[in-house]
Amino acid sequence: LACGLPVIVDSGQKAVSNILVSMKIGMAVELFSETSYQSVSERLHGWRHEREVLSMKSHCLATQMFSLNKSVEKYAEIYSGLYQA
Repeated sequence: LACGLPVIVDSGQKAVSNILVSMKIGMAVELFSETSYQSVSERLHGWRHEREVLSMKSHCLATQMFSLNKSVEKYAEIYSGLYQA
């Protein structure tokens, strides 16, 4: 994601797949079959003309949601809540 490439995930990973699919920066594989992978491959091929936009959106999401600073902030919130309880 941070490399600016589309991400392919298992559709069972609901939270992640929902984000990737809704932002059009990744796709979810429904079944682990050759047909499912072929379908995803064909859809990805259709995105080739949007390479620069896809790359920017992927990188931005990665830095916004998964940066070290963001992770530290989330852990601090969790531990703060535990400490207060």
